[in-house]
Amino acid sequence: MEGNGKTVSLERYDADTAYNLEDFDCDVPHLNEFLSKKMCKEARKMISVPYLCVIGDTKVVIGYFTLSSGSIERDYLTPRPRKEVPYSTVPCILLGRIAVCKSAQGHGLGKRLLGKAIQQAIVGSQSAGVFAMALRAEEHNWDFYKKAGFIQSNSGDRTTFFYSLRQAEQHI
Repeated sequence: MEGNGKTVSLERYDADTAYNLEDFDCDVPHLNEFLSKKMCKEARKMISVPYLCVIGDTKVVIGYFTLSSGSIERDYLTPRPRKEVPYSTVPCILLGRIAVCKSAQGHGLGKRLLGKAIQQAIVGSQSAGVFAMALRAEEHNWDFYKKAGFIQSNSGDRTTFFYSLRQAEQHI
């Protein structure tokens, strides 16, 4: 990735790397707080795996997402995919958080991070059964996920979205 003449890369969080988190502000307090105060603990406990978008050797973080394993209720799926799953819960890769620093917003970085998260979910699905990527979205983000091909649950919790990994593999 290139950004304003600077090399931008995505890397899995490494506890031994000194990342520059000081100026990260995505305008969402709980996402800022997660990055600065909780990310290291969750990664160490293997609760989630953070991926950081950084600028060159400075390691300034301008975006991130987290992935973990989980499941959603089959009833959250729309009718066609629901028929494919014989169990009451569906194995998923959960996109727990995704955020882009204000200074990097408006350039498609969020969309690229989401694409990379889906690619990582596909990689994970090659080692363990994973039907979809799932997430919970705040209402003001619903259109973003719908435009990316996520399907909103039509029963249960309307904040739940899923993206079939079979669908994702067909687009790669």
